[in-house]
Amino acid sequence: MKTVSRFAAALLALTLAGVAVVGCASNDVATVNGQAISKADLQAQFDAVKAQYPQMMQGADSKARADQFKKQLLDSMIDQLLVAQAAKDMGVTVGDADVAKQFDQIRKQFPTPTAYQDALKKFGTTEAKLKEQIRQQLLTQAVTAKLAKQQNVSAADVKAYYTKNKSMFQQAAGKRVADIVVAAKDQALAASILKQLQGGADFAALAKKSSIDKASAANGGDLGWPTTPFLPEVQAAVNKLTRIGQLSVVVKTTDGYHIIKLEEVRAAKVKTLAEVTDQIKQIIAQQAQADSYQKFLAGLRTKYKSQIKIDEAVLGSITASSAPSK
Repeated sequence: MKTVSRFAAALLALTLAGVAVVGCASNDVATVNGQAISKADLQAQFDAVKAQYPQMMQGADSKARADQFKKQLLDSMIDQLLVAQAAKDMGVTVGDADVAKQFDQIRKQFPTPTAYQDALKKFGTTEAKLKEQIRQQLLTQAVTAKLAKQQNVSAADVKAYYTKNKSMFQQAAGKRVADIVVAAKDQALAASILKQLQGGADFAALAKKSSIDKASAANGGDLGWPTTPFLPEVQAAVNKLTRIGQLSVVVKTTDGYHIIKLEEVRAAKVKTLAEVTDQIKQIIAQQAQADSYQKFLAGLRTKYKSQIKIDEAVLGSITASSAPSK
């Protein structure tokens, strides 16, 4: 299920990015410098999003929200066309090999060809359109990267950001523990493991041999620094551990029996500038990249304002034909 969810998220993100169909149809919803965005294409994307999030199109204000979201989809498609047109002037291209690589990564997330084809149908797209959507996304990324190429993050920039945002770099007090988990039917095994550990047996070796949590077992039971809450019974046991190397008693939970070992303790602190310099550089660079892209896009919108034509009647008919059933 997680695999399908990741694919669905990727496919939806590409759908929202929008792909304009070049050519003249009798019902084009917009043209950008002479290139058309068809009603059928916008309709398909609008319907795909509505199918994925039906709650967005329900309630007393459903029509207003549908109109707003449809306009946002169209704006995104217009932006994509503007960027694609500008990319030619900038000498930015995306190779077929890059598209194929990205496509394969998405395709491999699906367990079967049938599941993949079902997802395409659900999102109102085809394999050819998906590849074109990938090309558009990669093209946008390439343009953004070229715009940001000349940007440098200075030491002064990093220090100023750190000083202004110290609260972002608070490190909470915590305990890093290792855990051996055995099934609920194996209480005797849990007791035996604890006895072996108390006799000096190697915790990591026993975790690799006996723990049913294979992810942590591969690391000798080490759970790392916690990023999500432990089970209440496990947390209560962790709270009682105060000495490095100390073992818990056998702890019963809904997923079996746990034996926990305290590996490391850290106090609350604000991370130093040296510890977070690379992180801050990345944050500043990403923000600068986003800002430069938005300015670039705004410039294109201004430059080609007279060449962006929207047929409001066609746009309105999309809302009418996609209205949620009552």
